[in-house]
Amino acid sequence: MHFFNLDPAVEHFDNPVAMDIREFISLDDVMEELVLGRNGGLIYCMEHLEENLDDWLAEELDNYLDDDYLIFYCPGLFQSL
Repeated sequence: MHFFNLDPAVEHFDNPVAMDIREFISLDDVMEELVLGRNGGLIYCMEHLEENLDDWLAEELDNYLDDDYLIFYCPGLFQSL
């Protein structure tokens, strides 16, 4: 079982994360560079992820094709894992 973080605003996990969107795009950097609030920054990050699904997400997921369980943590899903 592997956890995949797709929430750029999450601060920590109780479980190890196999893939983390924060390595691809930083919410804090987006907010600072584009002068956006937290919600606007999250929307920008999700749109950026969508535009790069084949380049980043699909490539990362290729490493886990043989695994039985992949758990995706998305924005607003839980308070913590």
